[in-house]
Order: sequence, then structure tokens, then C-alpha cells
Amino acid sequence: RQARLLLCTSEYEGFPNVFLEAWSSGKAVLTSVDPDDVVRTFQLGQVATDYPAMRQHLAELDSSPEMWETAGRRGREYVRDYHSTVAAVDTLEVVLRRYQESASRRRDGSAISRHTGSFTQQRPR
Repeated sequence: RQARLLLCTSEYEGFPNVFLEAWSSGKAVLTSVDPDDVVRTFQLGQVATDYPAMRQHLAELDSSPEMWETAGRRGREYVRDYHSTVAAVDTLEVVLRRYQESASRRRDGSAISRHTGSFTQQRPR
């Protein structure tokens, strides 16, 4: 919690949970990888693909602390909006509602072929 930011120098990375941990603590991320362009899109820190750029961004930590603090606040909001328990429950409700609607359509005579994925209307018997 006393860190000023998270520094990730990994060459290859999926979506690292350590990013979520940093953002939930209000810490920005300086990273060499940007899974799904989340860091850039939501302005949650900086992306540097080489050592000189990373070094420059680290220097900005002292010269522009407000930029890093703002990115950290955005990170906390990002975790709340997309990765919190409430966000997960909201997403699960949408998925379950879609499943329920799909099941209702199948009971009403609609069917989706498992082999081709195509939609067909079955005739009443």
C-alpha cells in the first residue's frame, strides 16, 4: 500500500490479477504490456515498450505526481465498475436472463441446431 505505482516489466502477459490489486489500492500501473488495451483505454497508467520510455515515465512520477494519482483513482473506479462483486453479479444476471429467454423460445417451438448453430422454427404437432 505504500508503493506509488505498480511496475510490470513482463514481456508476455494475459490479464494479470496484480493489475487489479494495484488499481483496487488506487495505484497506477507502468507496464510493458497492455492486455486488451485496458491501461490506455481507461487511462490507468502508462505503457512503455522499451527501457528508455519506461525510465522517462518513472521520472514523471516525481515531476507529475497528480497524473499518476489520477490514474490510480481511475483504476479504483475501473475495478469497481468492471471487476467488483456487484459488477460480476450484474453480468451474471444478464447471462442468466438471456439463457432463460433462449430456453423459453425453445419451449415455444424455436430451436437452435447443435450441429450447425442455425436457427429453425419447428412446426406445431
